[in-house]
Amino acid sequence: MSQSDSLAQAPDPDENSPIPDESVFTMDYQPENMTMARSYLSVPCELAYKFIWIEQGLGSHTIENIAYPLMKNRLYLVYPGQQHRWHENSCFSGAVCTFSADILTATYLNVIPKSELLSPHSPCPYLEIPEQELPALKHLIQAVQQEYQRPRPACIILRSLLTALLTALTRLSNRLHDKVNNANSKRVKQLKQLIEENYTRETSAEYYASVLGLTSRHLNEIAKANLSKTVSGLVHDRLILEAKRKLLFTGHSIKNIAYQLGFDDPAYFARFFRRNEGQSPNAYRDSKRQLEKMPHDIEDVHTL
Repeated sequence: MSQSDSLAQAPDPDENSPIPDESVFTMDYQPENMTMARSYLSVPCELAYKFIWIEQGLGSHTIENIAYPLMKNRLYLVYPGQQHRWHENSCFSGAVCTFSADILTATYLNVIPKSELLSPHSPCPYLEIPEQELPALKHLIQAVQQEYQRPRPACIILRSLLTALLTALTRLSNRLHDKVNNANSKRVKQLKQLIEENYTRETSAEYYASVLGLTSRHLNEIAKANLSKTVSGLVHDRLILEAKRKLLFTGHSIKNIAYQLGFDDPAYFARFFRRNEGQSPNAYRDSKRQLEKMPHDIEDVHTL
């Protein structure tokens, strides 16, 4: 049974039911003054979504090893399992909301596959919020914040408000994507989905081209024109991304990670990783874990 099916069949919760213990939900809206980014309330969780709305900002942050500036009126989406890190001295006014999928209503879960918003295949992890959309966005964020700050917030109300907020953002996201749509967008999206489903088993452009009914040359032309990468380059990027996740979030050996990613020879996997990242898998793991030991709790904000 899918997650959306289980939610759809669940009995309606009592209007006063609190957030379930197994669920993840936090909302922190600080609209007035610039606040150190690391002091915003959020829960690190590999199974949770996070949206970050920058009303005003200074500095930057990293999503999946790519740095992005904290730009005014930009809303970032971080997906379950993605790496996110604030950069030193970054600050902003705005909101951070962290939530697990089970907080969403069944209705919205049915919308997600049709949306560019909560999809790991989205071409970029943020939305530029037009000025005319800001009053409605602020109103919804404030409503979520007000309910969350109650002594006993009601899960059914938070679910409804969060669904309304995400649906409004989805509508905006789809409208913006429609403006930049092109003749090959459907094929690009299909290619990304195919790579996501097969990257540990299939690495050749010929395979993906045959599934899409194209020649490998044509598919490579589409990929380079729209994504600035060849098909094999996209597959390699996905392998490297998953390798980094496993190196950081698991204690698996390099050998086991290599086998999980479809490499028959762990030594070849190590060479592949070094060729792309400039360091061995072990060196990458050690360097990132040293960074994680740096102060990052709210109590340490004053030292930044």
